[in-house]
Amino acid sequence: MKKLLVLVLLAANCTGYAQNAISVIHALLDEGKNAEAFEMIAKYGKKNKGKAFWHIETDNILRKQGRLEERPPLLSKALEVKKLDNRESVVLALAGAYSDLYQFRKADSVLALLPQNKTVQNRRSALRMANMLYGHPADVSFRELENTNTVYDNIWPFADNSGDMLLFTVAEGKSTPFAAASKIRERIYVAHKTDSAWGPANRLPADGDYNIGAACIGADGKYVFFTLCDSHKGCRIMYAPITSGNKIGEASELPGSGNFRWQSCPALSPASDELFFSAIDKRGKNKRDIYRLRIFDDGNGNLRFSEAERLPFPINTGADETAPFLNPYGNRLYFASDRIGGMGGMDIYYCERDSAGNWGKASNMGFPVNTWADESGFTVNADASCGYLSSQTAGGKYTPNKRIYAVRLPESHSIGNCFETKDSLFTLQEILFDINDSRLQAASLPLLDELARYLAAHPSYRIIINGHCDDSGNEERNAILSRHRAESVRNYLKSKGISEERMICKGFGSSRPAVSGDDEAARRQNRRIEVEIVR
Repeated sequence: MKKLLVLVLLAANCTGYAQNAISVIHALLDEGKNAEAFEMIAKYGKKNKGKAFWHIETDNILRKQGRLEERPPLLSKALEVKKLDNRESVVLALAGAYSDLYQFRKADSVLALLPQNKTVQNRRSALRMANMLYGHPADVSFRELENTNTVYDNIWPFADNSGDMLLFTVAEGKSTPFAAASKIRERIYVAHKTDSAWGPANRLPADGDYNIGAACIGADGKYVFFTLCDSHKGCRIMYAPITSGNKIGEASELPGSGNFRWQSCPALSPASDELFFSAIDKRGKNKRDIYRLRIFDDGNGNLRFSEAERLPFPINTGADETAPFLNPYGNRLYFASDRIGGMGGMDIYYCERDSAGNWGKASNMGFPVNTWADESGFTVNADASCGYLSSQTAGGKYTPNKRIYAVRLPESHSIGNCFETKDSLFTLQEILFDINDSRLQAASLPLLDELARYLAAHPSYRIIINGHCDDSGNEERNAILSRHRAESVRNYLKSKGISEERMICKGFGSSRPAVSGDDEAARRQNRRIEVEIVR
């Protein structure tokens, strides 16, 4: 070990040897030899204290180990070096270190020291948005699937339509963030739920020098789609029939794979008539986008596919987008993106789809679903009451490898489950109106579609629709406007087959505010629709 260390240090000024040193350090860390690794870091750092890349590499190691508190002192000390090259990169790293600690004001004060070019301005804007998400945490809870997770990275969870089977991918050989790629093999594992508890996972049979994972099964249980990666053709999507006895038949490559440099993360719609996936186009930039294609049955049990189309903004942006998943209602697409405006790294977002097929705005799932680390592979169960997420930081707990967690979702993600509680009065937070307007926004329609389905399933139930306004404007006009908003909801439900006799509309103007305050955030919450269910 000492001889190897001497050889590495003698080559300190050579970039190639520097990379070799980093590889040796990563290997030591992967073997759990932290003391030896950091001895090498310290000795090598003395001869490279003027090299920004070395300080940033050390910072990256601490970040991967979850040692966040140690990062700002390390980088601050590096900035004291008079002849430090590429000083700006270290300043940016220091801002990132404070941001990962959720100390957004400190991060912003660091960025304020730099020339205010577009990159820096975007970073400062992103900090403000992250601070807002952090200050308004989502109402979620996490539960680790302790019996199911392996000692390696556990990624890409998928719960089948029954809710009793979980498919996920295990990166065998990757028990730490420093494992060499040559040691890792991705394989599909399956776990089953009994008595409301997930059991241990079993590896599906697979042999060969390739990676296989990111699997999903249609609600009808007829086909499985998955990702296959090898050195010959790269990563592409495959599909195979599920035969009697739950055996997987011969796999075929998804048509059109030749148009892409890389494909992964297939996700079927509830009716198995659409496939969403992430891909890198051969003709475009080297970034991941989300695509969709239609699936047809030729009548003989064979599948036919339309040409893949790249989904529009705001799903795809100039950033990386991956890991799509369509909810059981078919009107909400979850996906991961590293766009500006998140908590850091890859964040989980969702977009609503209206009855005409148009996509609404992209909404961040918020903190603590999203954290400073990468979050990806978010799926929900059959009634959309519970999600599954692969994370290293869920609930504020850092783990060296990615674990799968069950996530109890807010009511807005599971309207049917919400209606089955004992409460009879519900605020429909996603029914949105512009100021002084009673017209429903397109983003409101998916939630009303779910409400219509719920009422259709419970024909004896009646509802009272209460409209509310904010305190801007004339109170007499507000009373009229709030009733018109309630009537807009009633008319939409009527268009979906709900009898008008089952619905009563009331308008309360601004007399019953949900929250106090005269800022736009408070007024937006007060412009609302409440539904009272009469069972």
